[in-house]
Amino acid sequence: MGATHRLLACRGCGSAIVEAAFALAGVPLEREEVDYSPGSPTRARLLAANPLGQVPVLLLPDGRVLTESLAILHYLDDLEPGARLVPPPGDALTAPPAQAAMLDPDPASPATSVTVRNGRGERVEILAQFGQFDTRLGSVAPHATATLRIPGRFVNWRGVVLVADFRDGLDLHTAPLRIAKHHHLGMILPAL
Repeated sequence: MGATHRLLACRGCGSAIVEAAFALAGVPLEREEVDYSPGSPTRARLLAANPLGQVPVLLLPDGRVLTESLAILHYLDDLEPGARLVPPPGDALTAPPAQAAMLDPDPASPATSVTVRNGRGERVEILAQFGQFDTRLGSVAPHATATLRIPGRFVNWRGVVLVADFRDGLDLHTAPLRIAKHHHLGMILPAL
């Protein structure tokens, strides 16, 4: 197998589920212990991969970076579907809400943005919430992918909440996400 996956992890910080999933899928994984605490000698390494300073962080063989355990599990399930790490679409165990997940820094980008892959059969509206204010970022057609710009006023240390609004009601409501300027966030809305 050529290049391998590398997991930036921390004992007791939620990385174990990702490590277990790789073991179940039979996919080689290199683990690198990092400490996200201020002043830690490995914090700079973590911040270089994920400016939010959170683990787990999966460094993909092609150089992309994935954060959030749920996104990593979906990626791994796509890579090794026979492992059946995620229930198939339509399964009673499938949780409809998706999670904003992929952080892919792009300093050359003139704007902070989010790419949404809509696996649903209906159009979705993407909203950004900051405090009591909502801003419509745009819409994504059924089974399509679109990149939407996040206004600068939403990009600060407090974070932005992203909401996916379908005809039948809200389907995604993230926790506040701290997004640095010129960073890119990815959202996957799986098919039901």
